[in-house]
Amino acid sequence: MPLTVAFGQLNPAAGDLAGNVRKICSFVATAREGGADLIIFPDLAITGYGGVDLVNRQGVVEEELLLFEEVRGASEGISVILGSERMGSLVSEGSEGDVQAHDLFDCILNLKGIRVGVLRGELSVDEVSMYGQGLGVDLIANLVARPFSVGGRGRVMDRLTWVAMECGVGVVQVNMVGGDGGFVFDGGSSVIDPGGVVEFAAPQFVEGVFIHTIGSKTKLPPSLSEIEVVYDALLIATRDYLQKNGFKRVVVGLSGGIDSSLTATICADAIGPGNVTGVSMPSEITSSESREDALLLAENLGIEFREIPITTIFNEYLRTLREEFGGRVGGVAEENLQSRIRANILMAISNRFGHLVVATGNRSESLVGYCTLYGDMAGGFAPISDVPKTMVYRLAELVNEKAGFERIPGRVILKEPSAELRVGQRDTEALPPYHVLDEILKALIDEKKSVEEVIDSGYESEIVLDVIRRVRESEFKRRQAPPGVKIVSSIKEAL
Repeated sequence: MPLTVAFGQLNPAAGDLAGNVRKICSFVATAREGGADLIIFPDLAITGYGGVDLVNRQGVVEEELLLFEEVRGASEGISVILGSERMGSLVSEGSEGDVQAHDLFDCILNLKGIRVGVLRGELSVDEVSMYGQGLGVDLIANLVARPFSVGGRGRVMDRLTWVAMECGVGVVQVNMVGGDGGFVFDGGSSVIDPGGVVEFAAPQFVEGVFIHTIGSKTKLPPSLSEIEVVYDALLIATRDYLQKNGFKRVVVGLSGGIDSSLTATICADAIGPGNVTGVSMPSEITSSESREDALLLAENLGIEFREIPITTIFNEYLRTLREEFGGRVGGVAEENLQSRIRANILMAISNRFGHLVVATGNRSESLVGYCTLYGDMAGGFAPISDVPKTMVYRLAELVNEKAGFERIPGRVILKEPSAELRVGQRDTEALPPYHVLDEILKALIDEKKSVEEVIDSGYESEIVLDVIRRVRESEFKRRQAPPGVKIVSSIKEAL
């Protein structure tokens, strides 16, 4: 008889064990009503991912076991599988299932004449594949909590296809969805048949119950471009970070530049424009174009807009510090004062109204320290902190393409980047062009190439040495940066 499986693509809240179990029980009821014989949840379904202080406490194991009994009580007429970091795979066999211990698998569930080998974690699937077609199961159920990364899904599907063909059995993988701490999970739970063909895939970044009969073919979700998937990841990460930490509104500093424009757009799309306040804080150095672009962006997004000039405050700082500065005027100290004044204004608004300050820095500038500690780095969350500058531009272009008009003003995308902290300032005075910088950073940081290898690949030694110097000398800044979400950085430490 065919086996109908439901995928409980869950978005749990770290540490909210009781709340997660209520959602699990609701999903179980939905799956049973939909005719499923079995529902499979991802790893860490009850505890959630992360939240170390919330789950690494005395009594949490007993609490998790007690709550699983609630799941067992809600699973009459349907079998349930979910993963636990401390107790492995937890199975409620329902009225027709039978669970057996096994040397290779966490356990085997016998259901409707089909032997389902249950495994937690991606590495465990690789390990059982070494045994080839002598596993003695008809289906592998793999429970994971795998964070999203650019290009990661393609690598995962290639591996699952290889495992299915190597072992000659179908492979089911169920993944978590949603943002949790510094990670975002894309779901995309899938079934690969013994021939290596994808017969079912749940949508990415969508929470819910998805039902499939093993062996049948279904229409797969439409494929998205890499940049579309990245934008979806940033949206759900931002939305969940705010909701799970109890924030309903955000405040964003609007400079009229590309980073703040994209960040404000992400926030508006994630939690609604009515929950976003954009604040322009011009000085005498701020160009009229930047002031116009900040206002136009806010109008296009439909967010609340405020303009609070900082010239008077800045001049008072200079007057107060004149003697301390020995009468000198101009330099990095004065430039950074402007950024820190703006941060103080945003934090004051945050304290008064309870909005979360959202920082607007990108990965490229953070890695080389082209940012101001306690200035533009200030905030409670940084949505694009792991997005390279060149990808920031691609995301902005995507926003306008999907909108059908210049939602982010075209001048913002086209104009030369500048922090506008001194007259005539341009980013390229301190940094190489961003397409060059991002390639060098990718080689040094992501691909772990040596300085010599990067230079030998064709980049000027002076530029490469300056980049690596900046990365090393700015580590102290990154240690104090607000949390963001990993998008392109290595996620090995999370697996």
